[in-house]
Amino acid sequence: MLIVALVYKESRFRPGSYKARNYGLMQVRVSASVNPDLIGREKLLFNPRFNIKRGMRMARMWKRYHERTCGDDSGHPWNSHYQWGRKVGDPGSGERVRALYRKLVERFRGGDQAHSNR
Repeated sequence: MLIVALVYKESRFRPGSYKARNYGLMQVRVSASVNPDLIGREKLLFNPRFNIKRGMRMARMWKRYHERTCGDDSGHPWNSHYQWGRKVGDPGSGERVRALYRKLVERFRGGDQAHSNR
């Protein structure tokens, strides 16, 4: 569900989304320092399956980075790094994604009675 929340935040579920070298559902960045193996092959990132696999790989990398360098007392959750990289510019960005995650979990695990009665 966290990945679903991240996809919503990044692209509003539009697989053809593009903004400033960020591609597809998870807005995977391509540059000389990030995903350089995709330079010239960026169109692959408009394939939802490929994009989500690459995005999840990046999410795992940023989670490990956060655990090694920031820790729990950093003031931001690990997923803030997905959007910002090493230096988190908006500490609240990750928390907004996590709030959406919590809503999704509650709704789809039966916490939303109005939804489950439909």
